[in-house]
Amino acid sequence: MRQPNLFSLSRKEGWRRFADAAPRLRPETLTRTQLAALGEAAAEDYNDSRHDWHANFGIVQTPQLAGIHDELEQIVASNRQDGDRIRSAAVIDALPGLGKTTIANLFGRDFDRQQMRRLSTVTEAGHERIPVFRVGLISNTTLRTLNRMIWGLDPGF
Repeated sequence: MRQPNLFSLSRKEGWRRFADAAPRLRPETLTRTQLAALGEAAAEDYNDSRHDWHANFGIVQTPQLAGIHDELEQIVASNRQDGDRIRSAAVIDALPGLGKTTIANLFGRDFDRQQMRRLSTVTEAGHERIPVFRVGLISNTTLRTLNRMIWGLDPGF
């Protein structure tokens, strides 16, 4: 049986790592003189931190991203009614590579942080608070596959 990836965003441990992570710090910009003064190991470490920074450049707040976040915030706000009422849901549909997962992850992280700040990390009964449940879907996800992913069973892919 395949071992689960504990740092996947679809696992509690991976989501906590993502949601609780501090913002990446940009490396100090050095002049040519400062660069030349670095030893070989220090220059290698500096370049390595620059490569990490550029490979993980932040998210650009585009009008599309802001618009979808506004819509999602309205849907979440409309779900404050009692549990016996029909609740709203959202589907983000677009071609591959346009940022659907990024948008959902950022919104989920912001919501998670707000809930943890407002309500604490534990419930009144002393249980761990889990405000966001994230399941990654693929194009041919079936109801059975979705249920297996929700219950933490290996869906086979």
